[in-house]
Amino acid sequence: MPTLWAGRAFDDIAMANIYLDSQYISRAASRKNRLLEFVSSPNLIFCYSAIHIIESLPKAAVENQGAVERLSMIMRPRSRGGLVGWGPLAELEASARQPKLDHLTRNVDELLFPNISFSRSQWMKKVREGLKQTLRNNIPDVGIRRSVQSKLLKMGSLTPAASQFLRNEIGKTKERLSSKFPQFLPLLEEGGVYDFLEGKTSEQALIARFKESLINPVVLASMVTDPDLVALIDLSKILWAHMDDLAEILPRLILSLVESQRNVGTEGYPIIRSMALDQFRSAEFRTAVAWRFSGIHVAADELDQMLGIRLLVYVFSQYILEKMGAYANPNRSSFGAVPKLKRSDMGDLLHVVYCPYVDLFGCDAAMRDRIRRAGWPITNVLVDDAEIEARLARVVATR
Repeated sequence: MPTLWAGRAFDDIAMANIYLDSQYISRAASRKNRLLEFVSSPNLIFCYSAIHIIESLPKAAVENQGAVERLSMIMRPRSRGGLVGWGPLAELEASARQPKLDHLTRNVDELLFPNISFSRSQWMKKVREGLKQTLRNNIPDVGIRRSVQSKLLKMGSLTPAASQFLRNEIGKTKERLSSKFPQFLPLLEEGGVYDFLEGKTSEQALIARFKESLINPVVLASMVTDPDLVALIDLSKILWAHMDDLAEILPRLILSLVESQRNVGTEGYPIIRSMALDQFRSAEFRTAVAWRFSGIHVAADELDQMLGIRLLVYVFSQYILEKMGAYANPNRSSFGAVPKLKRSDMGDLLHVVYCPYVDLFGCDAAMRDRIRRAGWPITNVLVDDAEIEARLARVVATR
C-alpha cells in the first residue's frame, strides 16, 4: 500500500502540535505520567477533539472527580481550541482536499453537542418514572399510592396537578442551585425543560438553551455530583450514541464472515481471508466505510485526497482483519462467538483521523501497528508515556 504522507521530522522543529488519545489524558490527570510538566511549555500545543470530551464525560456519578480532572486538563487556556469532529473534518477534506490544522480548529460550543436531540416522549417517560418512584418511596400504602398517582398521571400523560407539582419542586431546586450551579438555571426557567415537556417550547429552542448553559464540559461533569442533577449523566450518554452505532458495524460484519466460512468448510479460511482483503481494498468498500463514519458520500478518487478519513478507513480495515482472525477463523477457540468490542475501540479508531494534521500523535502499540500496516509513516507516532515524554523534552530543550 503506498505511503500516504511523508510528514516532517519531529526533531527538526521548535514548535509542535501534539494529539494524544484519551488514555494519556487520563493518566496525566491522575499523575501517572509526566505530561502535566509540559502543558505550560510555550512551544508545545496540545490539541483535543470532541472525542476526548465524549470519552472524558462521566458515565456514572462515581467517575465524576476523574472526569473533572481530565476535562480540566484538555480545556486549559493554552489548548489549541478544539478540532472539528470527524464528520466536519471529512467535509473539509472533501471540499478543500488538504486542509491545514488551523482549518480544523473550532470553538468548544461547536464540539460538545454537535448532533444532540431531545425526544419529548423519552423525557416524559423519565418524568413519569421519577414520579412513580417518588410515590413508592413516600406512600407505602398501595391503595393510597394508586389514588394519588391517578391524580398525577392520566393515560400516560401528566395532569395539570402533576405539572404544578413538578414546577413547585423545580422552584425549590432553583433556590438551592442558584449559587452552586448558576449555569443550570436557564434550563429550569421559562422556555426551559418544563415548557418543553408541556409542548410550550420547541426542541430547537431547548437545544440552543442547553448548549448555552452547559457548553463547558468541566461544568457539566461537576454538576453530576449533585443529587438533583444526576440525570445529566443520561445527557452525557447522548454523546456516546454515535459511537455505539459505529460499534454495531463490526459484529454484523464478522458474523457474516463466519457464515461464509461455515459454507466453505474449515479448510477454506485462507480463501475467505483473501477474499476479505480484496474487498477491503475495493473502492466500494472504502467509500462505504468513509460514508458510515463521516456521513458524507465521496468518490474513490476524492477519498484518495482525504488524508484523515482515508487513514481511518485503512486502519478500520486492519481492525476488522484482527477481529476476523479471532472470530471467523475455525482454528481459533473463539470461532463463531459474538465479537467482544469495547466502546473505547471506536474512540481509538476515530482519534486516528487527526494523525495527519499534528506533529506528534500518541496511541497504543496496536494502533501504531495498524497505522504502519496501512502504509503511514510512524516516526512521529508514539505509544507509551516514556517515549512521548522524551520527545517532548527534546522539543522543549530546543527553545
